[in-house]
Amino acid sequence: MNAPGISGNLPVIRAHYADILCQLAEDRGLQRGRLLSAAGIRPSMLGHPDNFITVDQFSAWRREHQKP
Repeated sequence: MNAPGISGNLPVIRAHYADILCQLAEDRGLQRGRLLSAAGIRPSMLGHPDNFITVDQFSAWRREHQKP
């Protein structure tokens, strides 16, 4: 799935998946706010099942998640 971006179409994933992953990360003691901030994802984006985040945002989220 793609969404229009500044430089054309960007690959995206449903924000709901990121919300689920945030819940799992919180169960492991990680802070949701830190993960979302590092990825440039507004918390309100996760609250609606029709919202999307870019693959770049998800990648940034994963990098932050992997930090010690």
